[in-house]
Amino acid sequence: MYVARRHGRASLREITVWLGVRDLSTVSHGVRRVKETARGFRRQLAQVVRRLAHSHIQA
Repeated sequence: MYVARRHGRASLREITVWLGVRDLSTVSHGVRRVKETARGFRRQLAQVVRRLAHSHIQA
């Protein structure tokens, strides 16, 4: 959720549909929670984002 929202620029509604979640607040909370706790795993998160940026995966 976090990566799609922050780096993919997907809207909350798009993420909700992709994940099959019923409520926008669930996605919003997930994004906010990762943002708050990202300090502890910032390197790992950056590595995931780099790998996704260099992948050939299309949404």
